[in-house]
Amino acid sequence: MKKTKINVKDHLEKIYSFSMIVKSGSITEAARRINISQAALSRSMLTLEEAVSSKLFIRNRSGVQLTEAGKILYEFSKKLISDVNAVELNLDDKSQSDCIKLRVGTHEALAIYFWPSFLEQFKKLHPEIIISLMSGRIHYLAQGLQNRDFNLILTVEPMEHPQFKIFPLFENSFRFYKGPKKLTSSHFLLRKNELTLRELNQLPILTDINAHLSQSQSVSRFLLQMGLTLDNLFELNSFEAAIRLASNGLGIAILPELIGEDAVNRFGLQRLSINGFSNKSFGLHKVCATILKQEEDFSFPVYKLLNSLTTINK
Repeated sequence: MKKTKINVKDHLEKIYSFSMIVKSGSITEAARRINISQAALSRSMLTLEEAVSSKLFIRNRSGVQLTEAGKILYEFSKKLISDVNAVELNLDDKSQSDCIKLRVGTHEALAIYFWPSFLEQFKKLHPEIIISLMSGRIHYLAQGLQNRDFNLILTVEPMEHPQFKIFPLFENSFRFYKGPKKLTSSHFLLRKNELTLRELNQLPILTDINAHLSQSQSVSRFLLQMGLTLDNLFELNSFEAAIRLASNGLGIAILPELIGEDAVNRFGLQRLSINGFSNKSFGLHKVCATILKQEEDFSFPVYKLLNSLTTINK
């Protein structure tokens, strides 16, 4: 009976294995790299040799030696594998190009306490949109938006500007926090759950000195107007530092509730009431998204991001 010849095109997947044998110098080593058994690889090569009707290599103690047919097939395999890699690279580039990238400027505190959970949800809804965050102070963010370095900025009480369109997202306020309940502080006032303004003046005040209730009023100016002298104000540049110091019983932290409530859960900080303040929280302020008014900047991806941001509290 005449034996049916096997077509090479039916066994293209074996070309890679053949190439790996040539590169590694032995069937044993190639089988290890491909992560299959030596016996399975040997059977695969016998099938390939049958397909080309020629011996591809001679096995010896030092490994394998290519036959003339093997050399021809190896040159073909190098071109084939190179072409496959080029196709995969092009497809990957196409996949990346299909993604839409948005650059967003934001305050450092919002990058820490707002964006992580929001981005997780947004990615599930819009996997085609990649958001890159850059943090900075309000003047840097506003300038970046004007220069089109950002598609959108997320800030507290944003700067008004003729080119800006502002979308209020949610309101937040400040509150006083002290160390964890289990912490035994050396200062007796830190053991109390309610303080007077006079008592508060005797304790270190921990907050970000650059924090603002609005663009025209800082937290420290507001506290001075409320009757605090701030003689013991720690001049910190982040709320994170205030949290860490307060969690070790080193003073009273003044934090936005978005941040403070996270610190209650993570570090066990306690909310503190102050006699003389009409409310437990103070300094109500808005977190807003801002884009340029020009229509070309209000692209569909930006609309998707804005729509998600403006519905977070609905």
